[in-house]
Amino acid sequence: MAYHDLPDDEEDSIPLHLLRKPGDHPPRRIAELAARTDHLKRAYGVWFATLHPELWKEVGQMPELVPADWIQWDEVLKNVNVDPIIKALDTRRVITVLGLDHVIQTAGLGQVIQTAGAEKVAEELLNQLTPEQQEQLRRRLEKKSP
Repeated sequence: MAYHDLPDDEEDSIPLHLLRKPGDHPPRRIAELAARTDHLKRAYGVWFATLHPELWKEVGQMPELVPADWIQWDEVLKNVNVDPIIKALDTRRVITVLGLDHVIQTAGLGQVIQTAGAEKVAEELLNQLTPEQQEQLRRRLEKKSP
């Protein structure tokens, strides 16, 4: 029996459906079956997400069928080279999700300034200061000058 002939509504056929060639997706019904059955979600969620991401995305857009913890990302990341995934992500979205404070704290403010260039940072800082703050900064710099 070929996998195309497998039933698409029986849990025993899920592993064989998952072994299809890339681009030859299992029937949506089999993914929906896994999505609405707790033990099947735990057993096959990561495999659907890894081997058939388009189908996973399609099923994943149905929040009533797919809980947030359906995929154990920690387990997926242990076995997958995520570098191409990270490169494919939109940097602004990553920063929004992580939070700019977290990104700067992780990189280190000194590294951020070094990368951006101290002169650029100083110029941007001066542009954002009020005249009063600029005057306070000028006085502080005068005190530090030998």
